Amino acid sequence: MPSTARRLPYFADDDYGSLNEALGKSIASLRSRPQDEKIHACGRQFTIAQQLETLIAFQNFLHSSGALNESIWDSFTICEVLNSNGAPDLLATGYYQPRFKGRRTYNPPFIYPLYKRPTDLVKYTKKNEGGSTNRVGRLSSGEHVPYWTRREIETQGLLNGQELLYLADPVDAFVLHVQGSAIVELEDGSVRQVLFDPEEENSGPCSHLLSAQLGQMS
Repeated sequence: MPSTARRLPYFADDDYGSLNEALGKSIASLRSRPQDEKIHACGRQFTIAQQLETLIAFQNFLHSSGALNESIWDSFTICEVLNSNGAPDLLATGYYQPRFKGRRTYNPPFIYPLYKRPTDLVKYTKKNEGGSTNRVGRLSSGEHVPYWTRREIETQGLLNGQELLYLADPVDAFVLHVQGSAIVELEDGSVRQVLFDPEEENSGPCSHLLSAQLGQMS
């Protein structure tokens, strides 16, 4: 909803370069969409063309000598994001994708592996009193059993030969496991996106196992 004057924030940015880059990517994305497509914001309906015009105008402010805060106040309707009850106490979160250096092969200090989806990993449905849940595990003597623990994988080399990439710091590998994705710079200068294997998503309790797939960055 449109914000009242008394609740307008002060708009500033310490890094206009990154803000300009973000605006450029948003503008490029909007240009690729049907210009008559409708979106809803601030209790009103707009077209993609109108949204594009707004972002271009905003980007132009960054190249002018005027103060950003005053330009926004004078030229835009400021909308406030509210929760489902119409109150401003809303928790907003952001997603961080870390960037690491990596190697395709074992080459000290790049000795900490990220694994492909294990070849013996299977998905199955486990029935219980409340219905059923999806699980991942492995087969042992024809029975579904939990997959190897992280300790077993790391100390017994159970996934040797299934390495995807190597990182130089075990903390980097841990952060990638927690975040679920990262950008990895390889030795040849190429940049690749490493993603959590979607086959393992929503497959039961939080697991010790994270396998990855490699994507190409454009």
